[in-house]
Amino acid sequence: MFTRRSATDTTASDLQKLAADYQQALLRQVLPFWLEHSPDAAYGGYFDWLTTTGAVIEGDKSVVRQAQQAYAFARLYNTVDAQPRWLDHARLGVTFLSRFAHGDRLHCYDQLDRLGHPVALATTNEPDAYTLMAYAQFHRATNEDEWAMLAKSLLTNVLADLDDARAEMMAVRVPIIRQGRYLRDWVTGVRAMLSSRHLLDDDSWKDGMANLVQGIQQLFVDRRTDTVRAYVQSDGGYINTPEGRRVDVGLTLQLTNALFDYCELVPNRKLAQQAAGWCLYACEQAWDETAGGLRNFVDHKTQPMTEPDGYRWAWVMVEGLLALSKSYLYTRYADCLKWLRRLHEYTFAVFPSVTEPGWHLAVDTNRQPVWPTKASPLVDCYTPMCNLADIARVLQRIR
Repeated sequence: MFTRRSATDTTASDLQKLAADYQQALLRQVLPFWLEHSPDAAYGGYFDWLTTTGAVIEGDKSVVRQAQQAYAFARLYNTVDAQPRWLDHARLGVTFLSRFAHGDRLHCYDQLDRLGHPVALATTNEPDAYTLMAYAQFHRATNEDEWAMLAKSLLTNVLADLDDARAEMMAVRVPIIRQGRYLRDWVTGVRAMLSSRHLLDDDSWKDGMANLVQGIQQLFVDRRTDTVRAYVQSDGGYINTPEGRRVDVGLTLQLTNALFDYCELVPNRKLAQQAAGWCLYACEQAWDETAGGLRNFVDHKTQPMTEPDGYRWAWVMVEGLLALSKSYLYTRYADCLKWLRRLHEYTFAVFPSVTEPGWHLAVDTNRQPVWPTKASPLVDCYTPMCNLADIARVLQRIR
């Protein structure tokens, strides 16, 4: 069992200094780069792929990345500081999405070209989910009805897709052909529901969240070891393959952060303790004792990895920092503080760029940037921006 530490044993001034570090990183290092370089003033939306100096590498636009950036700036406007420039930046994204991102039955495409023409169809629920999150957050900022209507329609699509998956799970007892389920779809659904709370009546929202959490527990949590699996059979069965054994560290940390947000709204001490356990397990298994940082993948049975995992991603580190902050806030486990300090020291030593605004996307095991880019179709500013603000807010609550 993890050891506890009382709030009085925690140095409050140390945590407040850490909170100030995260606020400064957000406002002085991360935000300025995106405000200056990502807007596409000619055609709307944002540029996805930028060099370290802000030069555009490619004009195609990922719907997920567009939605994540619009969501991030609208959320910062709602929770950090109601700066008109942040709201204008968010409007640029949601307007582009509402004009071009939707196809049949309002479902979103995966990729658009610079002008907004569809390039690729979606293969996951992420484009729908993140677009509705952007609309919902922008509605909170503006109270403009059109965004609420779009968000609710997309939420219906996302929940229907997950309900179909659960129905198949209950019907299939002895699968003849392996059909896998991916945790990322359910985590995205939880985050979408959390963002849509103000659009639904209380009972509908609570029922929807309870169903999603129950689905995750039934499908993806190994009851014997209480660990989270990222890929399972359609009935939740274990798959003894490299993909089935893989612990997706970043995704596990995203799940714990979403569940803590849920427990904030619907108190559930047992679930909060379980989420804290998943967070600590991920840190203990994924920490690189030689180079530092968290690996993004580890094998649950400690078998050799079949894919190289030599990169350390900034978004994984800040997901971990937020999860550890929340874990300590809710459980007071001393191990959470130990890991928070260790991960903080690594992250702030490695990822902030010393020559230009913004953070490096990823570094190698020698702590050198992997690419001369600050944004790519794989990952951009969404997680660092939202999580840096949230970490500061959580740390300020710890007394």
